[in-house]
Amino acid sequence: GGAAASLPMAVQPQRSDSLTRVLRETAPKGGGEETTARKFMDISLQREVIDISHASKLPFEEKKKWFYDKLDEFRVSWQASWVNIDIERQRLLPSSYNQFRHLRNHDFHKEFKFRFMGEPAQDAGGLTREWFVLICETLFNPDLALFCFSDVDNITYQINPHSWINEGHLDYFFFVGRVIGKAIFERQIIQCALSRPLYKQLLNSRVELEDIAFTDQQLYNSLIWMRDNKIENILFETFTVEQEVFGEMKVMELKPGGKDIEVTDDNKEEFMQLRMMFKIRESIRDQIQRICDGLYGVVPLPLLKVFDFQELELLINGMPHIDIDDWKANTDYQGVYTKKSIQILWFWDVVGREFSEEERARLLQFSTGTSRVPAGGFKALESNRGQTAKFTVMSVEWTDAAPYPRAHTCFNRLDLPRYRSRHELLKYLKASTQMENLIGFGLE
Repeated sequence: GGAAASLPMAVQPQRSDSLTRVLRETAPKGGGEETTARKFMDISLQREVIDISHASKLPFEEKKKWFYDKLDEFRVSWQASWVNIDIERQRLLPSSYNQFRHLRNHDFHKEFKFRFMGEPAQDAGGLTREWFVLICETLFNPDLALFCFSDVDNITYQINPHSWINEGHLDYFFFVGRVIGKAIFERQIIQCALSRPLYKQLLNSRVELEDIAFTDQQLYNSLIWMRDNKIENILFETFTVEQEVFGEMKVMELKPGGKDIEVTDDNKEEFMQLRMMFKIRESIRDQIQRICDGLYGVVPLPLLKVFDFQELELLINGMPHIDIDDWKANTDYQGVYTKKSIQILWFWDVVGREFSEEERARLLQFSTGTSRVPAGGFKALESNRGQTAKFTVMSVEWTDAAPYPRAHTCFNRLDLPRYRSRHELLKYLKASTQMENLIGFGLE
């Protein structure tokens, strides 16, 4: 809600598909610049095929090293060339944007030297870090209306479907992609915790019905109800959806002739798929495309795809420090579990002693939808309805057919089977943090 802050007038930036023109128009300024640009183009256009099958199976830290080694092949030596970035602190966004919009793809593989105009400090790394903090705070501020908080919490961001209220908004999404790409390239940790579907789309990965819970919980519940119940003579829908376009409500067809096609029990699966894709992708297709254009111009998609969406979050936002004592102190128990139950004692022993920082972050992702902990600690966790919702562990019966923990991310709840041994709990809990889309969501 609230009026959006106005964006400065934007100018169409260079698109990420201009690599050939970059090489043709730009004379090399020093050793290695033309070579690194050509290497980047070969990988981006997949003229040089990168076999990620082996690297994708590596542990996360080893995978990161492989990835950064590959990126370093594009890096232009600072002795050959660098880029001065002069920023007006009081006009942080427009001045940063205007500095970036003149740069071509391969310029982002050079060292940036940031300078806040009128200030004497020289950039030895500190000003670069400060700029990334400030620009991310600005770009992801919901008042700017490029992004808004996701439906599942007030921690992660999704694209604001009404970002069009800002003139030149697509150019600024391109700029967002540039910022994220440069941060990844320079190994800078930034605070832009995106929603799960957005990470997947940055990787050009398949989105699932469950992903819609992170953008619209009410729609998710409706589609799940439609899936599990007979709808004829109960729901009267066509293959259409209403969407606000430049302040005017319009009926959009989900498929050609959709306004004349009724949803029935026979075709509801198709409707659910199209409705899900419209919400997650089609309604914000242009914004996503521009972020990807900017990002892939700095970091090629074939290299990014070595990561899954959970690892991409950790790559961009860093490994959070998770205070186990705070987590434990602000956990509730349901079903037959209490803090003295043997399975709960095993659980905290495993999380505290057996799990690495990465596995704890993945467990938090699995249970709450993000590896981010609110500024106020675990006591400040919220549900998708904006109400305080502590991390909760609920007992469920263990069966051979359902041995894995189950997550209710909208309520920050983990359904933990009543395991018969610590080893059994460790086995299945660890598996739940490693396997993408293992079992989906629970539903209440």
